[in-house]
Amino acid sequence: MDITKEQQFIRLNKDIDILMTAGCYDEAVEKIDKALPLTKEIANKTNDFKKIKLMKENYDRLMRKREICIEHLDVKTQGSATQTMAEAKKVKQAAPKAKPVVKKEPIDVDAALAELDELIGLDEVKKEIHAKVNQINNFNQRRAQGLKVPKMTNHMVFTGNPGTGKTTVARIVSKIYTALGVISGNDLEDSLLEVQRNNLVAGYVGQTARQTQEAIDKAMGGILFIDEAYSLAPKGGGTDFGQEAIDTLLIGMENNRDNLVVIAAGYENEMERFINSNPGLESRFKNFIHFADYNGEELFKIFELQLKKNDYVLAPDAEAKLKGYLNKLYENRDRNFANGRDVRNLFEEIIERQASRLAKVSNPSREDLATLTMEDMYF
Repeated sequence: MDITKEQQFIRLNKDIDILMTAGCYDEAVEKIDKALPLTKEIANKTNDFKKIKLMKENYDRLMRKREICIEHLDVKTQGSATQTMAEAKKVKQAAPKAKPVVKKEPIDVDAALAELDELIGLDEVKKEIHAKVNQINNFNQRRAQGLKVPKMTNHMVFTGNPGTGKTTVARIVSKIYTALGVISGNDLEDSLLEVQRNNLVAGYVGQTARQTQEAIDKAMGGILFIDEAYSLAPKGGGTDFGQEAIDTLLIGMENNRDNLVVIAAGYENEMERFINSNPGLESRFKNFIHFADYNGEELFKIFELQLKKNDYVLAPDAEAKLKGYLNKLYENRDRNFANGRDVRNLFEEIIERQASRLAKVSNPSREDLATLTMEDMYF
């Protein structure tokens, strides 16, 4: 085993990450070009299959990083990537300017917090958001008094099962952050852009970096909400293109730390694995907020909102049966439990049953049309 070459490779790899984070893409390319042949040399001098596979993955990862650097330098061929820092800065300055932000009505932080507090359940989530607001307010007050303000990351990780309100809370957080001056706002609804893996990852090297950068540019001034973010780094993914999206995302977060917030969301265990899989992710995502499943009582309150929103009422016996069913649904929940989504699906199935029942009634009354009865409770 050639220890010297392995140490050299490790040192180069660290330098590459530092240079890319700092935006020195030309110098990063030079380091990458030195590191690439080392992966082959190390692999050729060992019979360890795992090490050979690791070097192959490192080679592919370096090639993706090289493509990302090329994209940022806006060159047409890889051979022209060795630009000077001055030329790289010119490329950056020549980049098209962002579209002007459409002015919106001023956002009141108290109104946004009230919207958060009105949500059903989510007590721990509300507590965490309020604590974050207190911290931001405190830092704003210190700044106004000329006091030093510690560095604080505003990026977040939302963990929990589907249907627990993660996207809804992300929109409210965007309003709060805009009101507090954490972000400037943009022309998107609630200044939030929601994406998933397919919005960031393309089918071949180079395109993913461009696609991810486009999402970052669109979300600038607001929040980039990545649902099922763990899918960018699937377990045992090897040379998956998701890593290219992560590399581009980390650079975007570093270069735009004052006007871009990223919220990554997904299942709890998968998100912990995702964040722990990359030191860059670990250092940027410090705020973890868990969204607990709705219990039976909270599920019924969600159902009641559907009733009120759509002009329906429950017959007393139907209400009792529904409450019992929702309690059992919560108690027997598994990984596929979808919380609020399950309630909405249940509501749709019940009113479909009511429609079929009333189809047999000649001229149903207003009360008939509004009331959901035991007959409609199919469970």
